Amino acid sequence: MIYSLRDPFPVLIYTTLLILLINSEIQEAKSLDPQFEACSPWNCGNGPNISYPFWPPLFTKPYCGRYGYEVNCVGHKPGLMINDSQHEYHIRDIFYAKNSLRVVNANALKEDCHVPLHNLTLDGTPYSLDHHSVNLIFFYNCTRSISSLYSFPVTCSTKETGYHSFAVFEHHLNLLYNKYFFNQTCNSTVSAPVDMNGTSFVDSLQGKNYSQLLRRGFLLNWNESDNCTECRASGGHCGFQNKEFWCFCPNGRRRQNCPAVAGESIISGVSSAIFNYSFHQLSFSQFSFKVFFLLMING
Repeated sequence: MIYSLRDPFPVLIYTTLLILLINSEIQEAKSLDPQFEACSPWNCGNGPNISYPFWPPLFTKPYCGRYGYEVNCVGHKPGLMINDSQHEYHIRDIFYAKNSLRVVNANALKEDCHVPLHNLTLDGTPYSLDHHSVNLIFFYNCTRSISSLYSFPVTCSTKETGYHSFAVFEHHLNLLYNKYFFNQTCNSTVSAPVDMNGTSFVDSLQGKNYSQLLRRGFLLNWNESDNCTECRASGGHCGFQNKEFWCFCPNGRRRQNCPAVAGESIISGVSSAIFNYSFHQLSFSQFSFKVFFLLMING
């Protein structure tokens, strides 16, 4: 079916109206709510985008995140401090929908023969180890060696001290205790989590390289129950102010999500009306009523 254009004058009038509406939307976008703008996702330059509940104290407002989720940019990478300055971790990825993130000890990436010297303590933090993460226990400067079937040799420490140093999966300690740790004396022990998802203990031990496990990092879960997913889906930015969760929207803050933008539906409806009238699919009275109705319900 072929349509011909009809009297262009009404079309010209409403096309002008459409242009004015679009211009109004553009001007409104230029004057966004300051809290919405302040809490926009940010990036250190190399790594995932950072947004609620995480926030950088040096670059944004405290209401853009939650206490305990402070993140700093370290060498263009997002760095997470856990409990104290001895625990600096790079953030590899963040899975907002699952409330989890993958982190790796910063020193494990810097040193060829990294050995963890401090336990990771999550007490008093909003984080917990993911169920795919297990502890690798490092024993330093021990008086006796241990079977290579169940341990990773820590050669750099052994060469420096002359004593025996090794790492053992926490799952294997009960199997080894009576045979290898009776009358055993070690200078210190340190626990470091590693991610075993998709990797078996046997395969890891056959590789004999604990450094690769440390560099893979591990998963942490966080336990905030805020419904930030709903806010993000509506185009908002999540925040926390006066001990309450807020969804910061382009035109102000809301409790859960941002309302639909009225101007978008008006523009779409007027555009459709202009097209239908131009090609004889609407009478002038129908055309005028539709445009008037759109303006009334979205006014």
